[in-house]
Amino acid sequence: MAALAGYAGGDELALKTDLETLASAVATGGSGNVTFVMAPERLAKLRIIAPALAASLDIAASAAVPTDRVTAVDCAALL
Repeated sequence: MAALAGYAGGDELALKTDLETLASAVATGGSGNVTFVMAPERLAKLRIIAPALAASLDIAASAAVPTDRVTAVDCAALL
């Protein structure tokens, strides 16, 4: 899968739009259970900008992910 272009703005709408786009791309043909993997700094920012959204998602923080990137995975589809 190729990288997807982000929605401009950096606000809550941009976050939701980007995460929705990632989830749709990953869930197609999978189980629909999407886990987002992001840098701890990005997760901290998400919890400040959109705490309800952050709490409603399955998110794994990883220092191996660059701060300007979010990865989405359908873990059940890997098995």
